[in-house]
Amino acid sequence: PDAPDQVLDLLGAMETAFKKGKKNMKPDGYTYSSIIGCFIKFRRKDACEQAESLLQRMENLHAHYGGDPPTASVYNALMNAWATHADSQRGFQRVQELLRRMEENNDGNPSIPKPNRITYNTVLKAMCAGQCNNSAFAEEILTRLEERGRLEPELQPDAYTYTAAIAAFARSDCPDKAERAFGVLQRMHRAAEKGNLAAFPTTHSYNAVLNACAFVVGDEDTRKKALEIAWTTYDMMKAHVTPDHTTYGTLLRICAMLVPDDQREALVDDIFARACETGNVGRLVITQMKFASTPHQYVRCTGREIAERIQVKDTQIKPEKKED
Repeated sequence: PDAPDQVLDLLGAMETAFKKGKKNMKPDGYTYSSIIGCFIKFRRKDACEQAESLLQRMENLHAHYGGDPPTASVYNALMNAWATHADSQRGFQRVQELLRRMEENNDGNPSIPKPNRITYNTVLKAMCAGQCNNSAFAEEILTRLEERGRLEPELQPDAYTYTAAIAAFARSDCPDKAERAFGVLQRMHRAAEKGNLAAFPTTHSYNAVLNACAFVVGDEDTRKKALEIAWTTYDMMKAHVTPDHTTYGTLLRICAMLVPDDQREALVDDIFARACETGNVGRLVITQMKFASTPHQYVRCTGREIAERIQVKDTQIKPEKKED
């Protein structure tokens, strides 16, 4: 538990030795970013404050003792600390400030590094406040990377970048978030077809689009459109990657939220059967079955009462056999 304090003591010893002339004890970007990562890993409440202090220490060592200038990895670690901060909106604002500092420097200050792809991915990670303006900023970053990536291939967005943008839409209150999330998925496919193989959608990418569909709020036409996008996404998913327990759990949630009552039972039966056949009856599937199915259907599918707690690891749930 006291690991963060121990690594701070080690850093202090390294900095003191370097200041006294021991050049082989010079701490570098990996040193400082690792220590910030330690504070994050151990969920220390002062992780952000310590990360800011560590950046200042590295800047001071560079300015006054000839140490290395802060690297992108140190800035990324600091951003990651703020991205995981309890006050998500405050953390997001600080991450934006750090990004602006890196982008607007234009090599003017050697102690401020240029942002890399991980930098932008970390910014996207910080967009967890669930606001429409945040999702717009996510799309702005995505577009910026696509444009810059034409001249700087190392900045081309990867699957994480695109998926994080999709997740930003899913968490937002945008009424058209299903369409916009699906639009990002289509951009992923186009990017991969043009040679950016790192952008090819993963299972998480498709699940993020399904999640956006599951939480659409609006009139009948809006929900109908979201349902169409969900089934299209699922069909695309089956053609390229393997659905997992999150996929089936989210599809059940979609049934509960978007499918009319008179059509729901047959769809729930089919989704649950597919989850069983592929070994993907995880906790999410069981939980969402309680929302998507009727009490009678739940008993028929799981063999348990709807109020009974099911330990997935202790059961062998099999799909009901249907007569030809």
